[in-house]
Amino acid sequence: MDILGDYNYREFYRDIGYDADYDYIKPYITYDGVRVNTRY
Repeated sequence: MDILGDYNYREFYRDIGYDADYDYIKPYITYDGVRVNTRY
């Protein structure tokens, strides 16, 4: 099976802490607004 077709494959270089809208991710990042890796 091709890695692109494997549903267990995760793109580890992407993280919702950097990709999500700021208002959505604000409760999950540092108090001063610095985006961090959330591991999701």
